Amino acid sequence: MATQGSQPHHIYLSPSHPKSSMLMESSAPASPSRRQALLHKVVELLREYPTFDIPTPGESVAVLSPEEREGAWVEENLHLLRRRMKTVALVVMLFVPPLWVFYTLSSPADARTAISLTESLVLLICTALIWGARRVTSIRMARLLTMCVYMALGLCASAIMVEAKDPRVMAFSGHAQIIVSLLFIPFTVVEASFCTSIVIFAFSLGLYYALPPEQYNLIFPRTLSVAFSGTLMVAMVYIQGMVRRRAFDSAFDMAVSASQAAALSNADFLTGAANRRHFEATAGIELARSTRTKRPLSLLMFDLDGFKAVNDTCGHSAGDDVLRAVFRAAQNTVRGSDILARWGGDEFVLALPETNCDDAKYTATRLGEAVAHRLEDLWGKDSIQAKVTLSIGITSITDGEPSTLLELIDRADAALYRAKRKGKNCILVA
Repeated sequence: MATQGSQPHHIYLSPSHPKSSMLMESSAPASPSRRQALLHKVVELLREYPTFDIPTPGESVAVLSPEEREGAWVEENLHLLRRRMKTVALVVMLFVPPLWVFYTLSSPADARTAISLTESLVLLICTALIWGARRVTSIRMARLLTMCVYMALGLCASAIMVEAKDPRVMAFSGHAQIIVSLLFIPFTVVEASFCTSIVIFAFSLGLYYALPPEQYNLIFPRTLSVAFSGTLMVAMVYIQGMVRRRAFDSAFDMAVSASQAAALSNADFLTGAANRRHFEATAGIELARSTRTKRPLSLLMFDLDGFKAVNDTCGHSAGDDVLRAVFRAAQNTVRGSDILARWGGDEFVLALPETNCDDAKYTATRLGEAVAHRLEDLWGKDSIQAKVTLSIGITSITDGEPSTLLELIDRADAALYRAKRKGKNCILVA
């Protein structure tokens, strides 16, 4: 399991999405099948939320530092708390006012009763301030502060119980501890589910009534029973939080591995474009949709004119730089729904869904201009790299005419071959 001091993780991020929180609710995986289900859930979450998207070829790579990873954990918990504030408010509205009214009417109106009545309100306000602060940098610090407030008010209630003479005051002071516990437990939904919190509360409530003696004049056993049940509750919540953090780390690491594996299997290692396998899978889906809906689809194949001269004159590393520059220029020209891939060598293929032949020719023209400007900007107008141009072959289908992806590729490739024989730096339609 990775810890806060571990090395940074490389996460593939969509360039159009900022980093935010990873939202996940799960428990620690207990078996291979459970671990696989958890991994599937994490991958689905990564696809749904913009922070850790499963990459498509051509997306950039960002590095998530240990501090940012810790921040993701904090944001996840704070988000979970905000989502469940309605539950917390409902519990407070249903339980606290009736108890306050009942004990106010049944208890003597003295200073001790007033202090006992206010301790629940103090805890509620302090907890809300702690968890509602916009600059909470550590979920652990906020949790410890809440526990400290709880224990301080518990000691106050115990002191009131020791000094009390009236049995009703003693009974009320003891039950005030239960009110405090009731107010505290809904905030533990950050570390445990609400059902788990209810179970913990019921257990501590049972201990409260099971352990104290029948006579009110024996105060200390009752005080110890309340302290014991409260401590047990806090300990159980803390252990639950540790287990949940381990599950978060485990799922996080598996998601990182899945993200990296998806990127490596779908992308061309040199340019970052989609590879042939990824193109065949995604373009095949688009072709099937086009055939079913009778919508147009176009396919472009293009390669680089004069690329061999760059390799022979400047070396293969310079040729690699040209390939990357061409891909970036093409990527910035096409739409997000278009599928751009490196077919092999200096040859690229581009699928254009919802695009007829005329629009495909316009896209091809813009593509050639974008590549020319990109190469001139990087190496200068008089460089050998700037003399690289594109020959483009186009094929299109309309009205859902039946065809296979292989047939489209062969037709576009034949048009590309004729364009190169015609004199290069031109566009031909099959």
